[in-house]
Amino acid sequence: MNPFLLLFRELLGTVRARAALHLLLVGASILLFLAAMSLLLLSRTAAEEDVVFADNEVLVVLSAQLSSSAIDELYLAVRAWENVRSINLRFAEDVLPGETGPRLLINAVSPEAAVDLTEELAGIAGVVRVEGQSIESADLTGIPLPVVFRMGLLGILALGLAGCLLFARVGFRGLLRSFSREIRLLRLSGVSERTLIRPVILLGVLLGLLAAFLLVLMCAVAQAVTAATAAGFLGLATWGTAIQTGVLALVIGAVLGGLVGVVGASMLSGREFRPFA
Repeated sequence: MNPFLLLFRELLGTVRARAALHLLLVGASILLFLAAMSLLLLSRTAAEEDVVFADNEVLVVLSAQLSSSAIDELYLAVRAWENVRSINLRFAEDVLPGETGPRLLINAVSPEAAVDLTEELAGIAGVVRVEGQSIESADLTGIPLPVVFRMGLLGILALGLAGCLLFARVGFRGLLRSFSREIRLLRLSGVSERTLIRPVILLGVLLGLLAAFLLVLMCAVAQAVTAATAAGFLGLATWGTAIQTGVLALVIGAVLGGLVGVVGASMLSGREFRPFA
């Protein structure tokens, strides 16, 4: 067997419950970091104007100067159109706080009919604007998150990074101490420092990749479940964006795991691991 693989197998064989717990916390911290990073990449800043309608819905914003009788006449006239399935009168506050003027939420018989309705309604007197599934609103992909929540994700990024480095020091210290006798013997036998360091770094990389694979799996399941619904959690992000984020998560997970491994390998310079300590 390759000496490197043999040494790595022996290192894993010395893992005890306490060290395993700390290494598990390292993986959990990396997962937390990657999850926050992925949410930031898959999200967009939520704005109060981000009102996305279904393909067959049209919202008609009426002038606040229209009288009740004029609104009733328009309501009855539009309801009689063949391409209108249903129509509801809504107050401005129900749609967007702070707005004025009544609204008519129209459910068309088809998405094509909704496009025709948008053009017809825009030319009626008293109509301020018509909103619906336009190209602009259809391009609003990504999970809408408030600015405060996005700032919280940045805090979680810092927390995850600090956690994985902290738990790495504790976990690798416990692991290497249980392997200290073997390390001293290997150094006495002339084994190079590179040979000793590489298995420790590999363990960190594997922890990072394992956390990244777990995140990609969870995101893929969530995307598959919610992609068909406009209100789905990850359904607001396209498959292409989700796949790119997953690949990036794997790369960053490996890099972050390698950093964790370097932290662990740096402890090999301690006196307890020297041949004549």
